[in-house]
Amino acid sequence: MNAKDLLQSTQFLARYDVTEPLVLACDSSSYGLGFIPSHVDGNGHEIPVGIGSRTITSAERNYSQTDRDALVVTAGVKKFHQYLYGRPFKIYSDHKPLLGLLHHSRPIPQMLSPRLLSWNLLLGQYNYKLVYRPGRQMFNAHLFSRLPLQSKKGEHRTLAEVLLIETAPQVPVKSTEVARLTRTDTILSRS
Repeated sequence: MNAKDLLQSTQFLARYDVTEPLVLACDSSSYGLGFIPSHVDGNGHEIPVGIGSRTITSAERNYSQTDRDALVVTAGVKKFHQYLYGRPFKIYSDHKPLLGLLHHSRPIPQMLSPRLLSWNLLLGQYNYKLVYRPGRQMFNAHLFSRLPLQSKKGEHRTLAEVLLIETAPQVPVKSTEVARLTRTDTILSRS
């Protein structure tokens, strides 16, 4: 069994369950982002229900460490929106300054960059609690931020975009028929 098959197997990933507590572990590196949603079982063990990673763009490489760590949180929340929206969950980050910048229960700081402000507003739709966790305890997200999937231009598509492409309706009316009916209509045929 190769690594990809192992990661996609039920030995590694659990089925998503709306009744189980959910956490999102997020970590960034200088070249990648890693985010893993997990269920927490009765013993406190985290069982992943998905894996997300991506390389950062050339513009994102110029971000400060705080901005990169805020970026990975928003990227993880966007990627796993279907799992997270409408239910309480915890976000684990190893970057302590984020607690003051993106904490859900605190007001948005007065002095904030436009980028962090927009991410703060985006995260405001979710019922989350931002929790600091030391990097040595975040090995799963840490691993995927150091070994991110190589992104190809135009590859990032949301589930809605993919479904829209796959189920695009066929137009039942042809332009020739519209032109013919327009000529016969007394109101539309006036120029």
